[in-house]
Amino acid sequence: MPATKEELEKQIEEALESLETQASTAISNAVDDHSKYEESRLTGKRKVGRVTQRFVKSFSDFVKVYSPVVDLLKGAAGPYGVVGYETLSILFTV
Repeated sequence: MPATKEELEKQIEEALESLETQASTAISNAVDDHSKYEESRLTGKRKVGRVTQRFVKSFSDFVKVYSPVVDLLKGAAGPYGVVGYETLSILFTV
């Protein structure tokens, strides 16, 4: 236990400096890991997965934006329109 106010302030300052160093190191490690992750997704199976994921997300966004039109067509096509729409909704939900 610090005996004086000055000792307490010094102890707090040292703790803050230690925390700053630890936080800076953790952030640097996270940035490096993210860069490695991004690089690994540029080749092979991961590239195919990334491209597929991007397409499915875009398609899902398209369906959400144009859902009023799809709902109208779904109603006009009878039960077959509902089945087709629900199948695509389940398939392309990201």
